[in-house]
Amino acid sequence: MYSICDRYQLGQLIGKGSFGSVYLAGDIVTRKIVAVKIINKKLVNDTKAIMNEILILHKCQHENIIKLENYHEDADFVYIIQELAVGGQLFKHIVKRQHYSEFHAKVIIRQLLSALKYLHTLSPPIVHMDIKPENILFVDENEEYPMIKLVDFGFAQPAVQIYRATVGCTPGYQAPETFQHNIITIKADIYSVGVLVYELLSGQRPFTGDSINEIIQKQINNQWYELSGISSEAREFINLCINLDYNNRPSAEQLLYSGWLDIECDSARISRNSSLDLNQLQNALIQELSADQIQEKI
Repeated sequence: MYSICDRYQLGQLIGKGSFGSVYLAGDIVTRKIVAVKIINKKLVNDTKAIMNEILILHKCQHENIIKLENYHEDADFVYIIQELAVGGQLFKHIVKRQHYSEFHAKVIIRQLLSALKYLHTLSPPIVHMDIKPENILFVDENEEYPMIKLVDFGFAQPAVQIYRATVGCTPGYQAPETFQHNIITIKADIYSVGVLVYELLSGQRPFTGDSINEIIQKQINNQWYELSGISSEAREFINLCINLDYNNRPSAEQLLYSGWLDIECDSARISRNSSLDLNQLQNALIQELSADQIQEKI
């Protein structure tokens, strides 16, 4: 019987979540370094959601969306093999920097909106439903001009006009109409973008509280403080995204041509001026993945 270890040498643990763990791994066939997410079926109520994530990622081909390399399933686990992004979560970088300048925030938001424009124009459109700093990875350790990857499509789903369903994403980022009325459209992601821009520029979330209910009530009442010390264009951008009426929120494509993002970033430097050579990293990691690092299947 085929085992995941027939194809991949599992190395060190690089991440851990509620339903499983992520390991550094080497592809024995291609000699490529990848990330292997191992999900314990016993901890998941509905494995259909996992397969939904796999199907969506398999469909996606965009430079700012994490690439699905392969997947495998056995009686106890689901293995999702993805390209490796070694720069860490955006959340980590926000904490480190405290906040971003508008210029450097634009570098990130342009790429995120490019990914969302792609998702929202697929047939049918895909709504990510969980845009937040923890689900945006840096490809490498270049903090000034990072290339980003959107990850974790566990809540993603098709949106055919208005799709009604019960969802449970992240309070403070999740669009109010989704938990108030179970209405899901592509504009739910736009709301989350506005929250993210606010957080990038201030280091704080617009909606905070001592409990989930308090956060949700502030969202429903649109109770947040406008930032000082930012441009009027940035303020307008945030206001457009966090509009309570989802019909009046702009699309990802419209935001890419908004006043705030109209000032061009030197996008060529984002992917070409990296402080880390990924080819050199991959060769080094292959050498480190020796037999004594292979983990027994969880």
